[in-house]
Amino acid sequence: IIVGGLFIALLADNYKWLHTPFWLLAVYSTTILALVYMFKYLVIQFTGWAFQVKEQASTYGFIVFLVNKVIGLALLPLLLLVAFSAGQILEISITAAACLVVLLLLFRYIVSLTIIRGTLSIHPIHFFIYLCAVELVPMLIIYKVMFSYIGKSNL
Repeated sequence: IIVGGLFIALLADNYKWLHTPFWLLAVYSTTILALVYMFKYLVIQFTGWAFQVKEQASTYGFIVFLVNKVIGLALLPLLLLVAFSAGQILEISITAAACLVVLLLLFRYIVSLTIIRGTLSIHPIHFFIYLCAVELVPMLIIYKVMFSYIGKSNL
């Protein structure tokens, strides 16, 4: 969560998306990321309890948070490159980080679908709808609101 928050703050600072001090932006990004994943954990646990599939929910939660830890460890050297480089190396580092995150998230969804589908009868289209509704849209809305709010309060 810390590496992800710092990476988001560095991207916002490098591309001048906001006119906010870096450390304040890092605190906001890290806090929002922590809140999102805390909410996600609670939703996964509640869903497992409500539909009486606690074991599958625990397995899915384990996969999600394990891949998130791998993303954090993989982003750490790229975070240092983004923080302390400029020019071509900076652009390559950002591109590599984006590709790494996308590939690991795809891996996470494929593994999750494979494991969960083995124990529950879930059609891939239902899993895709879940991804769009629960994973992508809330993150996009949170970051849009965060950048809009921070941008207005510091102008």
